[in-house]
Amino acid sequence: MHSYDAETQNAVVEVKTGVRSVRDVRAGLAQLASLMGSGEHRRAYLLLVEPRVAGDTLEEEFERFRQALRRDVAERIHLVVVAGDERRSLPADTPRADWELLNRVVAGAWREVSTLPKPDMQSEVTRFLLLQWFMRTGPVAPGDVQDAVGCAYRTVIRAVERLGRVVERTSDGSILLSAFPIDAWPGIVAESSGARSTHLYSDASGQPRSPESLLRRLEHLGRSDVAVGGVLGAARVLPELDIVGTPRLDITVHGPTRNPDVEIARSLDPGLVLTDAHTRPPTLAVHFLRRQESLFERDHNQNVAWADPIECLLDLYEARLDAQARQFLQHIAESGGGEGW
Repeated sequence: MHSYDAETQNAVVEVKTGVRSVRDVRAGLAQLASLMGSGEHRRAYLLLVEPRVAGDTLEEEFERFRQALRRDVAERIHLVVVAGDERRSLPADTPRADWELLNRVVAGAWREVSTLPKPDMQSEVTRFLLLQWFMRTGPVAPGDVQDAVGCAYRTVIRAVERLGRVVERTSDGSILLSAFPIDAWPGIVAESSGARSTHLYSDASGQPRSPESLLRRLEHLGRSDVAVGGVLGAARVLPELDIVGTPRLDITVHGPTRNPDVEIARSLDPGLVLTDAHTRPPTLAVHFLRRQESLFERDHNQNVAWADPIECLLDLYEARLDAQARQFLQHIAESGGGEGW
């Protein structure tokens, strides 16, 4: 017997959170159709919570799928989309009792979405050591790295081993990078999005706000745990960065626990919904920094905090601004640090 995510006497629910492709949606519908055709007589709902596929694409796919089913099966299959404050059911004739069930399931799914995965502490150590090199802080003791990041000694050693030949050890066991780790850098970039739990958002209201407008809203919030990065952060370090305009706003949320503020996008614009870079161009990218010390730089004149240059560099790579990322990387690698940023 199939185990549903939720069920009542009259309805069953299958849940998918953050789906990224039509293929995933099609697979969920196919599973429900198979169950409906093999003796299940209740109404069946595929509930998509914060899908990263455009709403019109979902509607077209659902209608195309239903047309291929037997009428008695098609009439019992529903698609429900929850994105931000929007709740939409296809077809629209969902009974009130079923909505009560769906709303209970949504609340549980939101709790799941709002909990980030376990932090990748080795990545946090690596990025912390790169920042220490850029800031020219000199040798740093493994114990100090542990305290700043909030990790075990063995995690520090694994990160050091990964960085390879650019790591020097002093007589007292402290760690010092002699150069930027060019050999290890491609791997650091490749794991960036997952290690930083990047969330991408686009507008679903039809009246998108510009990245500059989102920045003004962030300034109004005055948050010390949220920092600006990406193009704006990189241009602050390297004013001659070769770019025109701001394609999106990148922000980094400091959250050393598993429950940082993943709702920050709603605070900036309730019309933003989760997306992916292929479905709709994102206007906001939210990254999460999981180490104990954020090392954000507070700008009291602008009432915002700024993410460090290493996070900004990774933002450029994730945004596929490859030329600008290479320009900024060259600046970092050649400068080897400076007085603040």
